[in-house]
Amino acid sequence: MNTLVSSVWCWTFQICAIFAVIAVSASAAPVDNTPVPIIAYSADGPNADGSYVFTYETGNGIKVEEHGQLKQVNDTNSVVVVQGSFSYPNAEGSPVALTYVADENGFQPQGEHLPTPHPIPAAILKALEYIAAHPEQDNIAVIALAGCVAAAPAEDVIPIVAQSQEGPNPDGSYKWSYESGNGIKAQEEGHLENAGQENEAMNAQGSFSYPSDDGQQISLTYIANEEGFQPQGAHLPTTPEIPPLIQKALDWIAAHPSKEDQNQV
Repeated sequence: MNTLVSSVWCWTFQICAIFAVIAVSASAAPVDNTPVPIIAYSADGPNADGSYVFTYETGNGIKVEEHGQLKQVNDTNSVVVVQGSFSYPNAEGSPVALTYVADENGFQPQGEHLPTPHPIPAAILKALEYIAAHPEQDNIAVIALAGCVAAAPAEDVIPIVAQSQEGPNPDGSYKWSYESGNGIKAQEEGHLENAGQENEAMNAQGSFSYPSDDGQQISLTYIANEEGFQPQGAHLPTTPEIPPLIQKALDWIAAHPSKEDQNQV
């Protein structure tokens, strides 16, 4: 267990140190190759109970601190729970700070400079609450419709100009579609895969579209199967690319495993 804690501590220290240094390097121009002194440093552990603490501060304003301890998750498994923070001045001299927790739920960073997700639209939130209250129903159509209801004022009565439905059939297949008077179109079809087997799962494919407030056509296609709901659409947000310096640091860590990790292989 001590080897595991030592390995985790070593890895965490490497990551924090590299991320903090490259963050300052990325924001500094021009590049200054002057050695940066360590003006404060302390470390305690890893101890016999799995706990540890370390802090350091550099001459160019980087500050890092972290502490961790073992946590018993259940009768057979334990994890190292880590809490820490680091900060540094950006190119304009403003402080950039990040705090984080790393435990059985993953790495959970917090910082004012980090991007935040868009708020959930009221119609989507209402649909999710309905789905949570009615788990016995097939609610994919509810999600599709909820994404479109904002296209018209709530007081307007919107006619259904076309609708068709087939199934559910004995083999588990089904198909439905509809079109509303305000330009909403939705369709979906599904079938049962591996019927009667342990890995039996429903496979659904569909799409919906609607005009936005400025008249642009918003379209979304999706697949829903044993791997979850997988939407695609030009209007959906995409994951930002990993900055080159962060990727370079990750590549370096992968190519230079700690001694403890090498001994365990």
